[in-house]
Amino acid sequence: MDLILHMPDWVREAAKELCFAPDQPLFMPGDCAERVYFLLQGRADIWCMSPQGQRVQLQQRGPGSCVGEMEALTGHTLVNAVTAVTNCRCLALPADTFLQWARADADLAWQLMRYLAHTALEFGAFAAVGISGQLAQKVAYLLLYSPDGQQTRAQLLARTGASGRNLNRVLRRLQQLGCISAGGTVVRVCDRETLFSVYCSDR
Repeated sequence: MDLILHMPDWVREAAKELCFAPDQPLFMPGDCAERVYFLLQGRADIWCMSPQGQRVQLQQRGPGSCVGEMEALTGHTLVNAVTAVTNCRCLALPADTFLQWARADADLAWQLMRYLAHTALEFGAFAAVGISGQLAQKVAYLLLYSPDGQQTRAQLLARTGASGRNLNRVLRRLQQLGCISAGGTVVRVCDRETLFSVYCSDR
């Protein structure tokens, strides 16, 4: 979603160009999104800390993308950190100008709606497809913190208290995301980072 290409002059005039060095934060958890950053050059990581104190990358953004737009639209504070991976050059747009632009441009509003739906699915918002987010988080937790990174279906049923039907729906969705394999009686972790983003969703 390269919004920079479609940015009108009056919006660009309100933006300020800023540079970030590697490992310099654009946002930290708890920050208010007073600005939306549009990346012109470089890459930035969206990440969080695991309960074991390890940094877990959730997503990486590059030129043409933006960060802080979700929080600007919702008014929520940031849950995850955003840090420059390489030298980054950004346009920093005040959040209120970003919102004015979204209200004034029907095409932008449509792009944002599609983008938010995609991001919600990517970060494990299972309610959008009728799957319990709490159950998905329980399953993710049990798999992430099992010593060998696997659980049997019987173990997951017993430890979550879920019905077989609901558990199967969650497992199918996790397989679609590519973070587990569940072809037989044993469920195994394939992609820890994506599975951890499921555990972090809506927490």
